[in-house]
Amino acid sequence: MKKLIFIALICLTTASGCRKYQEGPTLSLRSRTERAINIWKFLAVTDANGSDVSDDYNNWLFSIDENYTLLIQWYHLGIRVDTYGTWDFDEDKSHLVLEYTNTILESQFPKELAILRLKETNLIVEGEGITFDFTGNS
Repeated sequence: MKKLIFIALICLTTASGCRKYQEGPTLSLRSRTERAINIWKFLAVTDANGSDVSDDYNNWLFSIDENYTLLIQWYHLGIRVDTYGTWDFDEDKSHLVLEYTNTILESQFPKELAILRLKETNLIVEGEGITFDFTGNS
């Protein structure tokens, strides 16, 4: 019995030290891809100065699906704009790699976002000094 408790304690200690993302989760039964696939709503956005700029992202959606298709719905002068592209993880799965065309500027944008948290209903990423905190509906 003591041996079993010791082994369980070692497993728990090892699992907590092997967290992939800064803010978790420590353990998940769903794959990273399964957790990433969602329709994400902007919960909070913080700029490089630490200022809350969430109001600039009201009603925006960030959707990624199982076909590695990306949709960003955003608003320009009160008009909804749908921006399409692709998404994937980088080699070590620590970043989301996005490739999309800005409909207004008609130019291709690559973007890499460091993953801070990837949970079933919460995604936090950071890129170019901006932190995006999303809530999902899965």
